[in-house]
Amino acid sequence: MRIQIIFGVLCIFTQTAMGLLFQDVGICRFTDNNQCHVALGQKLQLQIPLADGFILKMVDLTSAHHRILTYNKNTPKPNLPRWQFVNKYNTMILTSAERNDSGTYILHTIDTEGTVTSIYTLQLYIAAQVSSVSVWYSCLASEDIKLHCSADGDDLTYSWTSDFNPQLENGSSTLTLSKGHHGNVTCYVKNQVSQSQYTTKLQPCSVTSPKKSNHSFMVFVFVWVFEVIILLSVLVGAFCIYTRIDMILFPPCTNGFRAFVCIFVIIILLVLIVMAFCLYKKLKTERTQQGSDMNQHGKGQEVCKPDM
Repeated sequence: MRIQIIFGVLCIFTQTAMGLLFQDVGICRFTDNNQCHVALGQKLQLQIPLADGFILKMVDLTSAHHRILTYNKNTPKPNLPRWQFVNKYNTMILTSAERNDSGTYILHTIDTEGTVTSIYTLQLYIAAQVSSVSVWYSCLASEDIKLHCSADGDDLTYSWTSDFNPQLENGSSTLTLSKGHHGNVTCYVKNQVSQSQYTTKLQPCSVTSPKKSNHSFMVFVFVWVFEVIILLSVLVGAFCIYTRIDMILFPPCTNGFRAFVCIFVIIILLVLIVMAFCLYKKLKTERTQQGSDMNQHGKGQEVCKPDM
């Protein structure tokens, strides 16, 4: 019974150790090719060719030279604390890749006498993964649809597909579709270390025409009210000038008559000002509501609006 328990504990520790080494990581080999791409923050495994010993150096993007490890006769001598060497698998491990880990890695393999037998070079690129892909669109005056795609990451490339066309423009984060195009449109974003996508459903742009007509009508009414106010102001000014010149025509009731007329005109002006203010508030409320609707959809949601 004790032997079974001990054996089970050993299996658990063995599986854990193997998982730490062979989990989803970026793997680079000196014997495959001279380029390797690893995601920012990802664990890196750098596999070393079998040899009696080796010297691993690195030249970063600022042309600074770093000696990472000198290995000879099973005695590793690390120079950078972020690296670990697993002798059993002949693998260098970097727990979390950083941007300054990008550069040219130079490996010198040596024999037991310290003579260089081979030289390998590897260009390592560290890039941020694709994330936060979002798509939104707007309706142009011609009722064409202009789509926008955005994402976070390094060295991004874009491509588009739709229900009508399996392959649209590639390489651009914007896309313009002709009038009447509707259905699902997908934006694909990728770089050397990852890829992602987002699909949005387009709605016909004609649905925005009533709002556009209502907006134009409100602007017309607003301008018309101000024209009336200006006209009445001119009339009141002319009337006051006239009464001053012709006061002798109405000597008994000049003051009362003028007061009555002025009060009447002031009331009309106040009514017109209140009407103009109400129309302005209504127009401003509609604009605010349209803006809040767009903000509620936000990035990653479809937004259809007219471009004036």
